[in-house]
Amino acid sequence: MAFTVAVWQLGLQADSYFYWFNKETSFGWLQYQPFPMGNSFMLYLNYVPAYLLRIPLWVGDLIYSCIGFTGIFYWHLSIQKYINFTPDFKRLQLPKLLLLFPSLHLWTSFVGKEAILFSLMSLIFYRIISKKNWWFTALFFIPIVLIRPHTAAMILAAAVLSFLLTYPTRWWNKLIVAICGLLIGIAAIYSLLYTANFQNIDISSIKQYIQAHHTVFKDTPSYVPMEEYSIPWQLFTFYFRPIAAESLDLLGWFYGLENMVFLGLFLIWSYFLILNYKVIKISFLQVFIFVLALVYALVYAQLYSNFGIIARTKILVTPFIYIIQIHIIFQLIKNPFKLK
Repeated sequence: MAFTVAVWQLGLQADSYFYWFNKETSFGWLQYQPFPMGNSFMLYLNYVPAYLLRIPLWVGDLIYSCIGFTGIFYWHLSIQKYINFTPDFKRLQLPKLLLLFPSLHLWTSFVGKEAILFSLMSLIFYRIISKKNWWFTALFFIPIVLIRPHTAAMILAAAVLSFLLTYPTRWWNKLIVAICGLLIGIAAIYSLLYTANFQNIDISSIKQYIQAHHTVFKDTPSYVPMEEYSIPWQLFTFYFRPIAAESLDLLGWFYGLENMVFLGLFLIWSYFLILNYKVIKISFLQVFIFVLALVYALVYAQLYSNFGIIARTKILVTPFIYIIQIHIIFQLIKNPFKLK
């Protein structure tokens, strides 16, 4: 609730107004777009509470905040189940300290896609580490396709590639998985282009679409020229900038401090990997998260050139990167010759 109030005070709920007050949410609009995706799906989702029941936006923010808290709850359960903390760090209450990072709460506390998507990602992550039924787990993937098809395509690509790299199965099983993943991925990307109102699906149209994104962000206070950066610097900027010294206000300072903490975590994780690279055997889940992190940053770095939008976008993957990194660090601290 505190973060929902903070969102209102900081004026961060611009998308909330669109998803809650859009006048197109009428039966006539529903008739000509019977299969919604992207923003249209969000309008469908909010149709009853916002249009029929006339529930005020602040109540909608609280509802979405509860959805976001569900994701945080399962994320915390994943930390406790997956990371084997040493006794000293358990006494320091490190699992609870990880819950204090403000970005985790801020971007999941108002009407928007992030609250739902983060909760779905947390449920999927938790069910994977708990070794729950795969088919039921896959059902949580369907709303991701409907809300953000390009994110779903990236998740699918990471999952298929991770399966091909880590699962000891016959080559024809891997071929079937690769073909199915490719077909579903093409369908998801086509759906994205369709929902983005592409008249012609070609390279020039995509370039114009990307350039239009950057043009919009150039007049914003948090603009960062991502299109001018090399790919390594784009990746660094996406995950670790701005640092506190680059921030222009109190919110940016807290966000920059958080980025510095996670940059430190990344450097510690890299140090342990370099020392133990000969004996490390990584799992499907670890490969999946890091492949997803790489693809995710490569794609969104081409689209977004604003620190605020980047901060909101990366909240869907960074919390899970941190879990994997901390898990690997503690495994190597306790036993440097065995990593599962």
